[in-house]
Amino acid sequence: MKRRERPYWNFWKVVFAGWLIQYPIIFFKTIFVIVFVSWIGLMCMTSETSNELTGDKYQGIMKTEME
Repeated sequence: MKRRERPYWNFWKVVFAGWLIQYPIIFFKTIFVIVFVSWIGLMCMTSETSNELTGDKYQGIMKTEME
């Protein structure tokens, strides 16, 4: 078997693994916030795009109220 020139576990992998073991709540809370904000941004972008594609000038307001 060929020996690697660099070790697999470098300094930063050890540091991040230690943080994940020591503070899992903070780690997963950060991941959740990033995913949630990205999801909200995606929903806003797709909502605006669908309104442009359908020509809906009311953008979610009921048409009976506007007429």
